[in-house]
Amino acid sequence: MTVSEENNGGVPEASFPPVQNGIDCLADVTGHPSLGQPSPRNLMYAVLHLQAAAEVLLKARPVQEHWSLVSNDPGTAKHERF
Repeated sequence: MTVSEENNGGVPEASFPPVQNGIDCLADVTGHPSLGQPSPRNLMYAVLHLQAAAEVLLKARPVQEHWSLVSNDPGTAKHERF
């Protein structure tokens, strides 16, 4: 994650590059269950982070080609909603 205050009048703007974000989620997956006997809550968050990592990493390459490729309906997708 990067934080920039340059173009926002001093208000921090966060940036989460997809690959870096996906790798971070994967790191959380390995961290939650490894704390001894995993609790149901730790397992739940490990599964949620694994799903998020998979989705972000699988969408990263199509977004490089064109942002609309990860839309449900690329023909009617609007960049403002992306």
